Amino acid sequence: MLETINEGREKYHLIGHGISGGIAHLFACKYPKLVHSATLLSADTTITNQWTSHYLEMRSQLPCGRERILSHLSSQLFGSNLSRKFPVFASLLAKCLDEEYILGSIASQIKQGRFKASDIPTLVINGNDDFVIDRMAHTRWSEQLKPGDHYRAIENARHFFHHQETNQTADVIESFLDMVPEEEINNSLTIKSDYSPTQISKND
Repeated sequence: MLETINEGREKYHLIGHGISGGIAHLFACKYPKLVHSATLLSADTTITNQWTSHYLEMRSQLPCGRERILSHLSSQLFGSNLSRKFPVFASLLAKCLDEEYILGSIASQIKQGRFKASDIPTLVINGNDDFVIDRMAHTRWSEQLKPGDHYRAIENARHFFHHQETNQTADVIESFLDMVPEEEINNSLTIKSDYSPTQISKND
């Protein structure tokens, strides 16, 4: 990622979902001069809180196989109103577990403190009905975000809300980018999801 951005010789707006959002935030903290802003979707203030960590916890405690657990997680991550698509979702989640990096896949316990505040503009968007990133995430993020940063909770939305609330998610991101000075927006780099304006102040 650092190599890609350096090759472009431009600053980027980073967008990441789940663990990718955490990586975007960590990258922005380490290389603030290379990043204009960061948008984090379904992100908590610690990188270890991911849907995969909930899966691993359930797998270690429940006497049932992976397929059944992933079927149950599909309803929690996407919503029960999409029950006909659960087999497809479960298959995609299984592919993620098999092909993507997940925290906890090697070590059972990973010690990771809270994210530190970054120096670049940050937008956090979470679903209000996400069982992974609970509603108290707003309070946790309010302690991390600085003036000019924004937090948005989308009503009746689950963990993968950007697939169901695509237009609303895009509108929130575009509104956030409109508040970043134009001279600071040269390009965008979208970080891969871990599955394949309304101005919101930190006090809202």
